[in-house]
Amino acid sequence: MLDQTTTTYVELERKRHHLIWELGKLEEELDKRREQERKVTRSEEAEWVNSGSLHGTRDMGMRIARLVTPELGFKVYTMRAFLAELAPGAQEGAYHSHGEAVKYYLSGEAEEIIGDERIKVKAGDCSFIPANTPHGTQNTSSKPARFLAVVQYPGTSLQIPAYFKPRADMRVEEADEHFH
Repeated sequence: MLDQTTTTYVELERKRHHLIWELGKLEEELDKRREQERKVTRSEEAEWVNSGSLHGTRDMGMRIARLVTPELGFKVYTMRAFLAELAPGAQEGAYHSHGEAVKYYLSGEAEEIIGDERIKVKAGDCSFIPANTPHGTQNTSSKPARFLAVVQYPGTSLQIPAYFKPRADMRVEEADEHFH
């Protein structure tokens, strides 16, 4: 029988391989969608959804309309564009970080938290969030606040070693089972 340290190591390695395998399959699906090479999202196509339903969290009083993402058929790899609306008193999910971001405030007033700074913003203002800087938006007013965001995200295809990315022409179902 394996000791606890070895078991932990083996289990961690198995989980890591499984996750990388799943990310490879996800990237395959995104590549299929990117083949559409969409250029425009029409205003009537923008689907507003509760941000909690996107992130698997509770409703934080924010809704999002994705505008440019690979899931929508745009040939993008490291950026996303979306509209966000925060109800009065709401905040943008958790205090989080990712790549660089730009937010243009379309309506209302809010407080943008960038690192340790709190900056009051209003319609017509634009903010820049440096990469890997914790940030978030809080609607401090009694009216909804809306902004357009363009955010840099790492593309999974740039992070997954090629040998873990499944190729449809070489996939064997038994091989898939080894990673589950």
